[in-house]
Amino acid sequence: MLKISDVLDSLSGKKIAIDDVVTTYSSKEASHKSAWSYLLAAQLKSVGLDAEVLNKSNDIHQYDVWFVALP
Repeated sequence: MLKISDVLDSLSGKKIAIDDVVTTYSSKEASHKSAWSYLLAAQLKSVGLDAEVLNKSNDIHQYDVWFVALP
């Protein structure tokens, strides 16, 4: 497993999408199913990265990096 400090420079300036391959995340941050992804996005934002949790209204092609949660 990598530490964020190991890849921070390579992710800087890129739009990061956080997605699930099995289902879609809720647009509600308080959703139990989506909470861990929103926490990850907040952690990435706290170190200066541009991260967003995807839901049905997002287009994956608008992002540079795709973080995928596996079941």
